[in-house]
Amino acid sequence: GAFWGLMVGLVIGFIRMILEFMYTAPSCGKEDTRPFLLKDVHYLYFALILLAITALVIGIVSLCTPAIHNQHLVRLTWWTRHSQEPRVDLGDLWAEPAVPDPTKTPSEVECPSPAALPCWKRIGLWF
Repeated sequence: GAFWGLMVGLVIGFIRMILEFMYTAPSCGKEDTRPFLLKDVHYLYFALILLAITALVIGIVSLCTPAIHNQHLVRLTWWTRHSQEPRVDLGDLWAEPAVPDPTKTPSEVECPSPAALPCWKRIGLWF
């Protein structure tokens, strides 16, 4: 929900920004022919409207999607940060499932050592 709320807020904010650059404020004494959103809605009021729209989208999307199971939330939230329960990763839903080699035991499965990773990937894993 949070992702889609931020994306909707970003798009609406970009639309307002583009309109601000397209329609400049008229000089003194000239008629203001800008759209209502620019002419009559102050940017701080627009920020409050955008906050409400974003919160509404976050709430609706969050209520319409299934909740994450508790086993995936261990040490992910503030309340479970000191939990000793095992955490099960969600995994990539779009990745093709890996077929395990039945001839190898779990201890024989090769894991890449950190030294074998490229430099850019090791730096990226710091974050």
